[in-house]
Amino acid sequence: MSTLSSVHSPKMGMSGSFGSKHCMTPTEANNLRKKYSFPGGKNSTENTPFIPPPSFPTTDLEKGNPPSKNNGEEAQLTPTLLTTIIVVTIGSSLQFGYGTGVMNNAEDVIMPYYLDQGKDYTIVQWGVTVSCYGIGGLIGSLLGPKVIGAYCGRRATLLVNNIFLVISSILIAFAPQWYYQAIGRIFVGIVAGVATR
Repeated sequence: MSTLSSVHSPKMGMSGSFGSKHCMTPTEANNLRKKYSFPGGKNSTENTPFIPPPSFPTTDLEKGNPPSKNNGEEAQLTPTLLTTIIVVTIGSSLQFGYGTGVMNNAEDVIMPYYLDQGKDYTIVQWGVTVSCYGIGGLIGSLLGPKVIGAYCGRRATLLVNNIFLVISSILIAFAPQWYYQAIGRIFVGIVAGVATR
């Protein structure tokens, strides 16, 4: 019986339909084995040292055990952790939904306020003010991580982002004209754009 496995054995030559002229000598088989084997493998004749793969610690979940406590202590909600959670939630995530929807109900209050003072605030100007949030979001998502993040890092970028939030709040709350609110909406859009990245 002739099999292809005889190619890999230096003691057996190929026979059968291939004929005896195609037989491999032990030297040819050895050279072929060296050519197609990995260094340090069992078919290699080189003295390459075997480097074991890096060992990673097995977690308790992989072993089937319940998660162990850190140094025998149970994880607790510390005041610092609670403050961090509140600041991150209100300072970053809340800006998306609040910045998008805050102007819907405010229209009935803000526009009559300006008109009562004899200041112009048309529906087109109101639409521009509302739309400026998207412009600021585009600016913040494109330039924030590339410009501020490149020099400050992630943590400092979020801290610098609060400057834009304070500026936008002042411009929107104390706007003497409608375009101050539009600029403030651009700044609050930048805040949301930076926080998304």
